[in-house]
Amino acid sequence: PGSLLNSIRGRIFVAAILNCGIAAAIIFGLGLGWELYLAFIIGLVAGMLIGFFTEYFTSFSYRPTQIISEASETGPATVVISGLAIGMLSTIPPVIIIFAAILSTYALAASAPVTGLFTGDGNF
Repeated sequence: PGSLLNSIRGRIFVAAILNCGIAAAIIFGLGLGWELYLAFIIGLVAGMLIGFFTEYFTSFSYRPTQIISEASETGPATVVISGLAIGMLSTIPPVIIIFAAILSTYALAASAPVTGLFTGDGNF
């Protein structure tokens, strides 16, 4: 991929590392426990993965958009069909990532020793 994509990707990693440090200082400074910090990390990684899959499916540097472009050689109908097909396929990774992140962070947060945030009936 081009240098612009690499530059953006590098800045995302730097921002993620800074976020990890700041979150660690806040979470551990308040004594909230490693479960909430790990839940934060899972959410951060999930967001980054969704961003990378979005880049993969929308950047011309990768195969999905090249397939749509090649479909234009046979007419507009094949562009629409291939665009719809790839668009539908592009929703699979984010759904799986969000599903896994929700399950894992819920399990971690449920085991965290934090009191006072929720009452027993799920209300604040």
